Amino acid sequence: MKRIFLTLMCLIMLCAMPAEAARKVWILGDSTAALQDENGNKRGWAQMLQQFFDAGEIEIIDKAKSGASSKSFYKETAFWPTIKPQIGQGDIVIIQFAHNDEKCGGADGDELNEFFKANPAQQPADWDYSNKYRGTHPSKTFPTYIKAYIDEAKAAGAIPIVVGAICRKYFSGNTITAAGQHNLWQKHDRLENGAYTKDYTGMTADDGSMNYPLQAKNVADSYSDVPYLDLTTTTKTMYESFGDGYCTENIFCVTDADKGWQGDGTHPSPFGATLIARQFAQLVKDQYASETDASKKAVLKLLADHAVLSSEITFSPSTGNLGKAYVGQTLTKAINVSAFSLAEATGTFTFSATGGFLVSTDGQNYSTEVTAGYTGSTLIQTIYVKLDVASKGIITGTLTASCGSLSGSLDLSAEAISLEGGTPVKVFYDLSANTGFTVSGPCNALPETFSNMYAKDYNTMNAKADWTGTEYEGQNPRVQRNCIEGNNWPAGEEDENSNRYIQFGMTAPADVQIAINKISFYAGGAGGNGMRFKAYYSTSPDFPTGEENTTNFLWQTSMTSNKAYYVTTVPVVTIADGETLYVRLYPYYGSAASGKTFCLKDVTIEGVATDISAPQAEDVTFGLTRELSGTTFAAGTENAYNSSPAITVTNISTMDSPGSNQTMKHGSATPTYTVPEGWRNYSVSQGVAVKGSYVDGFYWGVKVSIPEGYSLSISKLFSDVYGVKNTLTSKFVVKTDLASGGFLYEGGEHAANVENGVCTNTADVSAEDALKDLTGDIYILMPWYSGSGATYYALKDLSVTGVLSAASQSVKYSLTTSVSPADAGTVSATPSGNMIKEGKTVTLTAKKNFGYKFQKWTLNGEDYSTDEQIRFTMDGDKAFVAVFEAVPVYTVRTFVKNDAELSLGSVTLSPDDNNGRYEEGTEITATAENSKILNFIKWEDNSTDNPRHITVSGDMDITAEYEVQDFIAVFDASKTQAYAYPTTANYPFPADVTWDGERNAKSLVVKVADGSPAYTQDGGTPVVRNREGVVTAGLNGLYQNGYRTTDIAWQYQFSTKKFTSATFVSQMCAKNNADKKYKAQYSLDGTQFTDIDGAVCETSGVSKITDFNFAIPSGAMGQELVYIRITGTGEATYGTDSPVGTFDGLEYYQHSESGVGNVYVMGAAEVEDDKEAPVVTGTVPSDKATGVSASGRITISYNERIQAGNLVNGEATLGDKVLSPVWNTRSVSFNYVGLEYGKTYTFTMPAGYVTDRSGNSATAVSLAFTVMERSKPEARIFDAVVDKTLSLGYGESIPATETMPRQYRYIQDAINDAPAASAKPYLIYIKEGYYDDPNPYFNSSYGTRWTDETMTTTERIGGNGKSADGTVKYDDCRIISVNKPNVHLIGQDVEKVTVASDRQDGGDKNNWKKPWYHVNAGATIEVQSGADGFLLSGVTVDNENWTKDKKAGPQALCLNTDADRIVFDGVRARSYQDTYKTNGTFKRAFWNNSTIEGSVDFIYGNGDVWFENTTLDINRDKGGWIVAPNHEKETRWGYVFNNTTITTHYASDPSTYSISFGRPWHEFPKTVFLHTVMELTPIAGYWSETMGGLPALWAIYDIRDKNGNQLPDDLADEDGNKVHQDASRKGYYYMDGDNKVTGESKNWLSPSDIASYTVENVMAGDGTGSASTGVWNPLLAVEKTAAPAVKVNGNVAIWDADGFAICYVVTVNGKPQAFVTDPVFAGNEGDVITVQSANEHGVLSPMSETVTLGSATDVISIETSGNAHGNADGNMYNVAGQRVSRSTKGILIHKGGKFVNR
Repeated sequence: MKRIFLTLMCLIMLCAMPAEAARKVWILGDSTAALQDENGNKRGWAQMLQQFFDAGEIEIIDKAKSGASSKSFYKETAFWPTIKPQIGQGDIVIIQFAHNDEKCGGADGDELNEFFKANPAQQPADWDYSNKYRGTHPSKTFPTYIKAYIDEAKAAGAIPIVVGAICRKYFSGNTITAAGQHNLWQKHDRLENGAYTKDYTGMTADDGSMNYPLQAKNVADSYSDVPYLDLTTTTKTMYESFGDGYCTENIFCVTDADKGWQGDGTHPSPFGATLIARQFAQLVKDQYASETDASKKAVLKLLADHAVLSSEITFSPSTGNLGKAYVGQTLTKAINVSAFSLAEATGTFTFSATGGFLVSTDGQNYSTEVTAGYTGSTLIQTIYVKLDVASKGIITGTLTASCGSLSGSLDLSAEAISLEGGTPVKVFYDLSANTGFTVSGPCNALPETFSNMYAKDYNTMNAKADWTGTEYEGQNPRVQRNCIEGNNWPAGEEDENSNRYIQFGMTAPADVQIAINKISFYAGGAGGNGMRFKAYYSTSPDFPTGEENTTNFLWQTSMTSNKAYYVTTVPVVTIADGETLYVRLYPYYGSAASGKTFCLKDVTIEGVATDISAPQAEDVTFGLTRELSGTTFAAGTENAYNSSPAITVTNISTMDSPGSNQTMKHGSATPTYTVPEGWRNYSVSQGVAVKGSYVDGFYWGVKVSIPEGYSLSISKLFSDVYGVKNTLTSKFVVKTDLASGGFLYEGGEHAANVENGVCTNTADVSAEDALKDLTGDIYILMPWYSGSGATYYALKDLSVTGVLSAASQSVKYSLTTSVSPADAGTVSATPSGNMIKEGKTVTLTAKKNFGYKFQKWTLNGEDYSTDEQIRFTMDGDKAFVAVFEAVPVYTVRTFVKNDAELSLGSVTLSPDDNNGRYEEGTEITATAENSKILNFIKWEDNSTDNPRHITVSGDMDITAEYEVQDFIAVFDASKTQAYAYPTTANYPFPADVTWDGERNAKSLVVKVADGSPAYTQDGGTPVVRNREGVVTAGLNGLYQNGYRTTDIAWQYQFSTKKFTSATFVSQMCAKNNADKKYKAQYSLDGTQFTDIDGAVCETSGVSKITDFNFAIPSGAMGQELVYIRITGTGEATYGTDSPVGTFDGLEYYQHSESGVGNVYVMGAAEVEDDKEAPVVTGTVPSDKATGVSASGRITISYNERIQAGNLVNGEATLGDKVLSPVWNTRSVSFNYVGLEYGKTYTFTMPAGYVTDRSGNSATAVSLAFTVMERSKPEARIFDAVVDKTLSLGYGESIPATETMPRQYRYIQDAINDAPAASAKPYLIYIKEGYYDDPNPYFNSSYGTRWTDETMTTTERIGGNGKSADGTVKYDDCRIISVNKPNVHLIGQDVEKVTVASDRQDGGDKNNWKKPWYHVNAGATIEVQSGADGFLLSGVTVDNENWTKDKKAGPQALCLNTDADRIVFDGVRARSYQDTYKTNGTFKRAFWNNSTIEGSVDFIYGNGDVWFENTTLDINRDKGGWIVAPNHEKETRWGYVFNNTTITTHYASDPSTYSISFGRPWHEFPKTVFLHTVMELTPIAGYWSETMGGLPALWAIYDIRDKNGNQLPDDLADEDGNKVHQDASRKGYYYMDGDNKVTGESKNWLSPSDIASYTVENVMAGDGTGSASTGVWNPLLAVEKTAAPAVKVNGNVAIWDADGFAICYVVTVNGKPQAFVTDPVFAGNEGDVITVQSANEHGVLSPMSETVTLGSATDVISIETSGNAHGNADGNMYNVAGQRVSRSTKGILIHKGGKFVNR
């Protein structure tokens, strides 16, 4: 009992609600419960629920969503993650799911997806994870989500109730089937023990594991206080009582082709939804009555007590607010009226409206009164209410439903807004060439943004696009063609995906209010019928569903292909002071498809802006009015009216009503007025006739409530009274207290004989000071009396005219937000802006970046909240900081191995949102791809689970091992996707994968008659292309549309040399006018074709993928080329249309879509006998090399693939140390560390240590090399420190101290103070920061700008960004220039120091105002000719045209170098085009351990440049070039890339990107790549064949894919005979006017060539001893010192001295604080310390381990004076870290040891 009592007490506390607040009931569910279009054929049952619960006690909030499953609703941001924070204490959460949980037939979508990744042969053709992931397993994953909702609702203080999903209309006879009840025991998809079974039927009826409602009930039953309401059984019983036919016609949504309605057996009609909602309310009451569990009964009572199940008339929704409209608009609203248990079985209801509102039963024919019949003693009727808005103000009326004595009414209201007096504003996105926009008027635009969509291109929708009925009729404008990320639209989407959209928006500037009055755009679908979209606008960036500030203004169902649809709406929305109106378009497709685009043009948002910085005033009228038609007054008492929504007007008249239909007639007097409720001059309260004098408390009148911040000045009072006979005397009284005798005004008395029936009275009170600037509640009365005690009067109007003024809201407070650490996350504010008006409610949302978790908000330095989203009212200046905490992040790398050493196989990680980087504890799934040519064997750790699940707890490598099945070629469009035109360079299309380089495998569509290629017609069918999604998703390969399929053939060619047998394995698909049946033929000469016996394929239906497999005849084996054709038999076609034209000699249809894809030419390869031993082609370092690093790597390369041999002959050694090998496909490497400078070492590797793959042993290797000479440098600290946080102006600095160099705020100032000529490096340390500062000193070179927006003429400007006369500034000149020798810039960390600018070196077609510059004034860092010996280390160099603006061009440099002997170490340079430019034929640069990002010619120029261990990060998926050199003939070496990785962090699978190694800009380029990891897919021939020069040498040696598989390279013998002829191309050309200049490049490297490429040779200059032009060894500059090993001695950090370090940089609590030359630092207790040493060039060592200092009194190793300390050399320090003299007494520090000096 004690436990139960406690539970009940908790419930009582939980259920306690404020007396005035209705309890919120949140509905979570799918489309069967969701809000549906009021003008459509379906409703959600929860949409109709409010009418069955007392709205004063229960508020239904329907958040159900079409297409949602328990999983998707829980995960997708717009739903549960957005709803949960809104749920409060005591709210009820109703949870009902099942319909869409069945998306995968009872299997879990995530589990199936992982299974299909590992077993693609079993994947259905229509499988698409983005839709199917919603599926859950009834007893495995479904319960986890139901439980999650319960637990999280409880955690928010809410009360969960689980509800069984309503049944589907699945009848079998008179009974709803098990499947209709969401019980899939009879048939379901089964994934058990690694096996997948479609439509499994082996389960028994009593097995409840596939019963969704039962499993939901089980979850609810596991809690003591969570009721389960079995709406499944309730609806089953109801459906069965009605029968199939009645349910089809009445309970479920119906089909109506004229209205575009599609019926089904899942979604209720308005009638059905109302019945189900009532059944739910009844179920609540019944279960409450029968419930025996006290806790659950207490929960049910919360609803049961307020259920409304009487026979009274009810309205849904229960409020009749039609919303807001601008004057001239029309408002409509659908209101469902219901009544149950009516006395009569059949009858007629009358529906009428007053106040100018009209009603209709069909939404088309409106009047003030309509009728509708009912049957079965039940009325469920949709009534449409309309209002034509003629004038501004609040409009009220009444909707009445009546039948006999039964009557019910609903108050109607609307708000009319005038747009007069403002300034028009507009945001316009043209979208014909880019995402840019134009703005007119005082407003701001949001940039177009994409979520899981991208702008594919800008082109016409189609050559024959239909713009009929639009402003572009007869034209064919370019549009923005948008595609889903990944290009494949999923199947089965019934509604929008909340995470896939395109967004636009308008923001109101400070002190501006904008009434939005138009959103418009053109939309269309290109590539096929069926594109759909939904359009929303919202004032919240979260787009909360079902809330007033979010409106779905269009649900566009299937669009006709290539047809433009004009969309426009008038949103009545007001934004002000930084608020934003967001417009989102959510495209989706009706079925699985690829190649379809969602097209947009002319997106426009318009409005009217008003300045709200000054007091606002508006003319207002309000009062009482009654409609009069002829001599008859409309039914109802006087209606209060009001032209301004800011004030509230209430009728307070006190009169006696003589009853309805009273005739106002006095004897024979005329005219006669009829009033339903007239006013008689008799005071009920006084009991006397109002005759001859006023009676207190007898008046017509109104109360006007004026809100805070407003004032009212009254200028006129008016009354209009109708009656007959006698004199009416009236006056006006204005009071502030109705009960008091005092007044503000009394006057305007007027007496008139109403013999003619009308008595009007007007009082001009504009001069009355007492009626000016009124605030609060005001009472305006019209007392009156008559000359007779028996006369009736009716008030037509009591009108008040005045001016309503809004006080100036000029008080504003500062709002600042920041993030700590700076890159840990983001903060969004609604409204935006940094000055917010007093009283404004602001919402701040913190969003973490990867690698962090949100911790808390601080306000003005104090802890404020731990909620990620906070709301507050501006009542003062506020400075919020969102504080985040770093979490450990690890890297997971994936690799594959296979026995054929081919670039095949892949491992996918899920999730993979950060390209293999994961926060600690993330659970991931690794799946090894399988295919017909790949058989997964195991993981490298011998696990065979595939997929396998891993919890990330550290860095890890995951390697999948495969067995390759013999094959000849694969054609699956994975590498090549293109249309086939006569100009298409790679048509016939090359095979995507081949066994080796000898296959010559290609595919094309040919004309059967002559074998010539068939092509695509520009602008329509016929089409020939290689693509993913041939006819339907899942079929990838060769596609055609339009040709007669007996006139053409799909043709494949390949070599069968060295193969003994082969099988053609493929799939086909067809529809429209394509043949149903196809045959295969073969040929050995490409002209004479023979049918292959039995090779016939009859496709299995329209768009159905059908297998087509056959053996290739044995006579075709061992042939140089074999040709296979597939063509139609001509027996039958799917369509019967006639041809529509002729192209290229063949007739074609509008459509005959068909194709062959997923082609695998399998075979049995001959086994080759190899008896030649592998030969060494090169070593690094070379034998007898000098100047070698003390820590490095030895690499031995061979001419063929190698493996580890028998190591019994000995180990590989360096001197007396045994080295460990790192094996690659054609090389073996050995890392070494810590060699002695200046010493010669010998490396030996015994014979047999290496063998080839046939077991042939390589000979022994021995080489000697000498480590570089290195002298110990003089100790010194850096010369300068740059700190962005310092408050210093240009030219200012802080003098140096003993442990801190001179400090600067600006990098350029530090450079300017460097010596003009110095042989010693000038060391500048740059602290953490984003340095994008203007450079007021620079004025070299020049720039260019357009003179106006026509972009037809230009003018030259200065390199400083100013006009020629210096009076106009066009940009801030945010660059850094170096023109002094030996300047070394050392960044704190490449991740923490960024130098950035936004200059362009080419004109911007989209921004005529942006100038562009000569390269000598256009780079972020300009290294000029006087800057020989420049070094940059630990710095990121950005050009913001890419890093911030994501501009794909024009030229935008990071680095422009014109000096010699430059070093880049640990640098990251990021741009898109022309990232790095080199200059000077004989000038040299050395890159080490750096990253260069770009895509178009991003390394270009001339000179000799060595790139060591450099990563090239590609930011374009295809079509780019790495280098574009223009080396002169005299160039010695050109560009040398050694140990380079070419990758991209923009794709989780880099192989989906492709790039060319380079194109010849001018002259005679030289570039070699040695030892390259190519993670992207290289283009055929590696290099592009044309630009403006002819390469002298372009070659590649030792190139591997990500997994270490060897790619073809340019290794040759000494005579140039290459091993791989298909590696680097040889022929090149360029155009000189109309003249084509051709030539050949050296495209091979012999062993001697390879051996010559050493740093020593390439950087040797002219080979002389000249300090400026001769031998130069850059390795000395990048030879790092060791990371200090720091120890703690109390509050002192100590470490061993490094003889090659000039100083040590001490970082305290994350900030560099001291530069010391002694290996000691004294700090404060609790300081967190790290230390780096610096070599003589300033290059920093790795960071030490972190240590924390102890107490200063924690003295260890105390010694007294008189020992060695007293007389030793070196500085003395006190415990505060200050240098002191030797005579200082107390505890001192010497060389890290503490002693007592007495």
